[in-house]
Amino acid sequence: MAVTPFVDAHTHSLSSASESTLAIRNLIISHQQVGYDSFSPSDVPDCSVGIHPWYIENPDAQFAQLSEWAINSNIRAIGECGLDRLRGPSMEIQQAVFEQQIALSEAIRKPIVIHCVRAFAEVLALHKRLKPTQPWMLHGINNRLSVIKPLLDAGFYGSFGAALLRPDSPAHQVLMDISPDRILLETDDQNVSIQAIYGAAATCLNWPVERLHAQVWDNAHRVFGL
Repeated sequence: MAVTPFVDAHTHSLSSASESTLAIRNLIISHQQVGYDSFSPSDVPDCSVGIHPWYIENPDAQFAQLSEWAINSNIRAIGECGLDRLRGPSMEIQQAVFEQQIALSEAIRKPIVIHCVRAFAEVLALHKRLKPTQPWMLHGINNRLSVIKPLLDAGFYGSFGAALLRPDSPAHQVLMDISPDRILLETDDQNVSIQAIYGAAATCLNWPVERLHAQVWDNAHRVFGL
């Protein structure tokens, strides 16, 4: 039996509480998100809050709400936030909103959960220019190692999810290359258990599951201050 809880570093489920799992639940500041309007940070034990690039509507009002919520002690991270070339407003608007959230992360000393689609070079350039002191976590990794490796080399954390359940997915190669002290695991918005993700990751790494539990717990403690 594992001596530490499972850690779900990024999930959109608001009803998957379990004594054996510590979940960082994601709240998105957007009126388009049905079911989120009735929630506030006080309703969720451990969560992240951010302005997702898909749902940038009124940046000033959204950032004001984010700034108000983010100081609460149960807000463990800012995000998910980031850049997406396939969906959302212009890259100029997305980058401006992302940079606001990076500045907030630094001001209140909380990590960033990053959504990135076809904009890894831009995210890395921001990291190099802004030189953040807080951890940056790429969530939902399932990209070629050649795309992700420059960010891993820069010290990003990587969170792996349901893609690990497919043995031929790019996530496997990245997981085997990433430094163990940068590994996190997640369910995101998928109908899959975090236990299944742990099992797939342990198999991929050829690790005993107990070693994975201990490593992910240590990493999550370092990132989220658990």
